[in-house]
Amino acid sequence: MRIGAHRAVEVAEIVKRSEKVATLFFRDELSSEAVPGQFVMVWVPGVDEIPLSLSHIGELCGVTVKAVGDATSALLQLKRGSLLGIKGPFGRGFSTSAKSALLVAGGVGIACLAPLARALKRSSEKVVLLYGAKTAQDLVLADELVEELGRSCVELVTEDGSAGRRGLVTDFLSQALDEHKPDAVYTCGPEEMMYKVVCTCLERGVWVEASLERWMKCGMGICGHCVLDNAGLLVCRDGPVFSGQQLLSITDFGKACRGPSGEKKSLG
Repeated sequence: MRIGAHRAVEVAEIVKRSEKVATLFFRDELSSEAVPGQFVMVWVPGVDEIPLSLSHIGELCGVTVKAVGDATSALLQLKRGSLLGIKGPFGRGFSTSAKSALLVAGGVGIACLAPLARALKRSSEKVVLLYGAKTAQDLVLADELVEELGRSCVELVTEDGSAGRRGLVTDFLSQALDEHKPDAVYTCGPEEMMYKVVCTCLERGVWVEASLERWMKCGMGICGHCVLDNAGLLVCRDGPVFSGQQLLSITDFGKACRGPSGEKKSLG
């Protein structure tokens, strides 16, 4: 099997997380050997091919998808036994050597961090998850990770106060850093959120890694569509996981990105 070639996989199971979010499970040998933070290119026949982080790595692999466009909406319409095309896994994943780790997730960014949480749980002394979303319904994978990590290791935050503490997840970051004193912080979510996380961690001298999202067409560093301004880095090949120092050297980090046609647009 070749990483850069499509492999047909059968949807083995679908778990509905909310009205617009579901996890699709499949069996794939190469994906089962992925590093947390890596992604696969998922081809929906007749629709499109898109990059998705692996939210589950093992005998059953999975991608957790939110319906935001044609391809993601089509994925949520699939049934057990449907076929998909998979390429990858691609990119650079998270490091997993921290003895004490704090994971900071926003919304469906939890999909990227979930395999990391499981890996760190096996190898680290302490793993804490700070997980925020707009509402309780948007806290996808929360119950699953509470069960796997332990209730005391998961702090939930919602903007409307419908679950956990009320506010933004970054409102509670400094407190979490003071309380848990992690060796490393790992984050994935809206880029404005990650920018605040990275800045706070670097100001405190804490190692931080973040998974960046950009438009991708090939996933292998050929098309250049996901190039980062002024740094010359490609998200698909040099990322999607970058260190905080790398990210702050990127002019547009937390401020702007490029759309599907290459046009620059402001974040937020």
